[in-house]
Amino acid sequence: MPRHRAAYRVATMWNDAAAGLEQTLRDYNRINNHHIPQRVLHHRTSVQTLKAWQQNRPELFRKQVGEDVQTT
Repeated sequence: MPRHRAAYRVATMWNDAAAGLEQTLRDYNRINNHHIPQRVLHHRTSVQTLKAWQQNRPELFRKQVGEDVQTT
C-alpha cells in the first residue's frame, strides 16, 4: 500500500467520469497542501510555510493565504 491514502486512491480508483477524476485530484491537492508535512519545508505543510512567509514579507503577496480550499 502506498504511503499516502490520497495517492492510493488516485492509483486504484476507477474514474468513469471526468468529474470523478477532477474531484479525486482536488482531494489529493488539498491533502498534500494542507495535511502532509514536507521535510524540505522543515516538517510544515505548504500552507503553513506560505503563511509564515506572508507574515515576514507581506509585500510579496497579492492575496491573503487561507486555510480553506474551494472544492467545487
